[in-house]
Amino acid sequence: MNIFTIEQIYSFLVGVIIASIGFIIRNYYVHKYLRKQISQLHKENEQAFFDGLRKGRAERMDQDDDFKIQIRPYMKKTIKTGLFSSSSKADIGIQYQLLIKGIPCFGPHVVIDHSIEQEKVDSQKIKFALNSVLASIQALERGAAGKSISVISDPLLTEEED
Repeated sequence: MNIFTIEQIYSFLVGVIIASIGFIIRNYYVHKYLRKQISQLHKENEQAFFDGLRKGRAERMDQDDDFKIQIRPYMKKTIKTGLFSSSSKADIGIQYQLLIKGIPCFGPHVVIDHSIEQEKVDSQKIKFALNSVLASIQALERGAAGKSISVISDPLLTEEED
């Protein structure tokens, strides 16, 4: 007692298969369309994110580059040499300068933290000069004015401290 004939079952199954295929194809195209839309939105959002990041970074760089203070260590060494002595002085501190858009504005300002001074007297040069002066005096003594000049061969040395 079959209620349906084989042709009816067969045509029913063919209809179900065709509907399923249509459903699958429709879902495939819907999913393909949705995936394309999702991909496009993702690209747009990613592009907007990176554009905003670049814009924010550029604005931040503009703000940073407007005014800067450049600070660096500072040392100035001065050496003076004289006939009998030499002195050296070192000034140590910091130097800072205002930059506007990376360009120096005004001159640099130096703050000296401490100074070191050293003076050295060359005793060899002093002895040489004293011997030269003594030789000149002895030459005068042997000359025409020798009777009115008396020569003391020991030099007069004095030292002073500040």
